[in-house]
Amino acid sequence: MAEAADALGCSVIWLYRLRRRFEADPRTVALTPAPGGRRRGARLLAPGAEAIIAAVIAGFYGSRQKPTLAATVREVARRCREAGLSPPGAETVRRRVRATDQLALARRREGRAAAQARLGPSGGSLEASAPLEIVQVDHTLVDVIVVDPVRRAPIGRPWLTLVVDVHTRMALGFLLSLDPPSQLSTALAIAHAVGSKTAWLAARDVAADWPCAGLFSVLKLDNAAEFHAHALRRACEQYGVTLDHRPPGAPWYGGHVERLMGTLMGLCRLLPGATFADTGTRGVYDSDAMAAMTRAELEAWLAGQIAGVYHNRLHGALGTSPLAAWRAAEAAGWSARLLRDEARLLLDFLPMAQRAPCRDGLRLFNIAYWHERMAVWAAEARMGAGSPRWPVRYDPRDLSQVWLETPDGALERLACKRVDRPPITLWEHRAASAALRAEGRAAVNEEALFAAIEDGRRRVAEAEARSREACRARQRREDAHAGVGEAAARAGEGAAEAGSESERPVPVRIYAAEEW
Repeated sequence: MAEAADALGCSVIWLYRLRRRFEADPRTVALTPAPGGRRRGARLLAPGAEAIIAAVIAGFYGSRQKPTLAATVREVARRCREAGLSPPGAETVRRRVRATDQLALARRREGRAAAQARLGPSGGSLEASAPLEIVQVDHTLVDVIVVDPVRRAPIGRPWLTLVVDVHTRMALGFLLSLDPPSQLSTALAIAHAVGSKTAWLAARDVAADWPCAGLFSVLKLDNAAEFHAHALRRACEQYGVTLDHRPPGAPWYGGHVERLMGTLMGLCRLLPGATFADTGTRGVYDSDAMAAMTRAELEAWLAGQIAGVYHNRLHGALGTSPLAAWRAAEAAGWSARLLRDEARLLLDFLPMAQRAPCRDGLRLFNIAYWHERMAVWAAEARMGAGSPRWPVRYDPRDLSQVWLETPDGALERLACKRVDRPPITLWEHRAASAALRAEGRAAVNEEALFAAIEDGRRRVAEAEARSREACRARQRREDAHAGVGEAAARAGEGAAEAGSESERPVPVRIYAAEEW
């Protein structure tokens, strides 16, 4: 030992200490010199002060009022002075807070669900074994301001409803609308996802391969009000689609669609008129002044980015592109469950009301509708074993017609009883009803309703050229007419392919509109 101590340049006593260290921990790190100063984690406060800090963190800082760290430091100092103890420093209190179980603190301050979502471990993942087995749908507000097609004035940010296949990560379809999420936007997005995209892409001059079409097995959604609509649940039952709402506190069930929406929003922030994620990121960029794309132009751009870029790009989780994964499933023998009548699918997913047919017609939204068989249906409703109120489906983009569902499942189109009534949207109807109520009219009648709508249209036409609300209202009405026209075109194609009269889809009424 003396020779070893001489070789190492230390005392024999120190060498014995090093040997004891190595015997207790046979690693070379046990022989390194210990750092000077206080040991990590050592606490020098009096036991009384430590107890006060622990009580304040558990009771005061851990309350649902979510006090700040500065308020917590002041509360510790106050209680220490009352106990006759020297208050600890602010950094000491902050270290004690950081050393506390953060998940337990978050549960006390924010609630179990919020704490689990923010700090807890992920509870699992969502997996599908084949295309269209599990599909997710969600909405987001697009980070781009669009302009109206006539005056190119900014009219606001549109909403995107996106449908994504879990197995292949393919975007099955989407809807870009100026209106907030609703039953209609959900129905239109689902109809776009189920139907063929060939004619739709050609109409928008998008040269891309988008082969997705067919019914899915499970539809995953969150718990928004439009996803709990009776019409959506009933339509999914008719088409054999299982409606599965996301469990509370399980965000991974919507991760696929949310990640794709985040990817698309990142691309949208490169467009003129981008609003970015927040005002800090936007800085001095004037989104309104730089806005240049209409809703239709942004829709075509999104279609190109989805079908042309995203579907052909390598996906990290798949190890291949979404389009290649879809084609591989088809090559392995998988086939989609296709629909012959896509127009009927849209009608089945439209919003629905319950009304009793009467001999003189049927009333919905204070508008009278008529069909030549109304008297027969009224008698059947009164004498039938079921409810006298039958389902009535309506398209909020055009209230000039509704569809009455008879007990045998057929959808019969009912037109306005007054054939001279112009086509109106549900948004115009609500605005006119609100204007009449503001005037103090206790009962809203059909004559006054249409007069108010015509007056509203006149005022929109006379509004300032760059009025955002006027441009937005006009664009919404044009989008509604365009959407109904596309539905009519699909219905006509389906009728030409149908083998018999009974197989033809329900016709959609189209009005020629001219706006000055």
